[in-house]
Amino acid sequence: MQGNYICIVYYKYSIGLFGMIKNSNESRISFILSGAAFAMIGSTSAIAQSQGVYAESKAVVIDPRRVEPTEYEGTDFRKGGPAVHRRAVTKARDGSRNVDAGYNVYRVGVGDEAPPYAYNKAEYCFISEGALSVTSDGIEVIARAGDFMWRPAFASTDRAVVIEPYEGICIFSPARDVGGKHRVASDQVGTWPSGDPDDKPKVVWMNVRNVPVTPQPGNANFMAGLSTMRKVHKDSRLDVRYYTFEAGTLLASSRNSTEEVCWLALGSARATLDGAEVAFDAKDFLYKPVNASVDKIEFAEHSEMICFADVTE
Repeated sequence: MQGNYICIVYYKYSIGLFGMIKNSNESRISFILSGAAFAMIGSTSAIAQSQGVYAESKAVVIDPRRVEPTEYEGTDFRKGGPAVHRRAVTKARDGSRNVDAGYNVYRVGVGDEAPPYAYNKAEYCFISEGALSVTSDGIEVIARAGDFMWRPAFASTDRAVVIEPYEGICIFSPARDVGGKHRVASDQVGTWPSGDPDDKPKVVWMNVRNVPVTPQPGNANFMAGLSTMRKVHKDSRLDVRYYTFEAGTLLASSRNSTEEVCWLALGSARATLDGAEVAFDAKDFLYKPVNASVDKIEFAEHSEMICFADVTE
């Protein structure tokens, strides 16, 4: 089967999307935009999370390539190693409750000896480059660029190995806690809460370009041929949409009623957030907490963006 996608690999010491999480040696440069000021997100986000509120109700542009990779001694997960995982949006630092985001770059062969795995949270992934060979429920899938995966909680994968140099992102909902508590114990992989065979959770995959464009008769950009939107997936946690924008497309002022994270897979734009204009380039994340406002986004060239919006609140 081609044109399909499933989750990225699990490794012995899983990080971010794979299991055990350790944040002690992570750092991240991101931009909290307040007027013309740029500020590092620090301990205040953890304090706010402990109080059950968001650290900031401000939109954030994050270049994940400037985030320090998570490293584990004795594994392939390290800076400059075969598997580079960068946590871009996290519960601990950003106060995110219903989404978090990771950016992953893997060399051929990563995951070849990894055991089966599953998570107790839903996972949503998108491949931008490369390919994986993935087996779930005994079915092998070759997942390639443009493929999207939804892994409902407790859905398991038998094997996942990188077969072409890989780049992609994964989103979890709810946001993960520190310590890898989202990873299902090895002796419980392949089980699920009800135990009813009719309720067995299974990984779902599709190519975003096979999803029909949704007509938007009231949208000026769509009517002018400047933008398209595809409703890729929606479940009880997230609404996933894939957008294309042509040069000159302008997205007007908006305010989020729910938490959302977007990833610019291709292209470039200028974003104005709380009056400050910043670059929004390919590979960047745009994280928008509840009540965050975006003044405008103007695309400089053909661009493609995938967005994950919380629907639980």
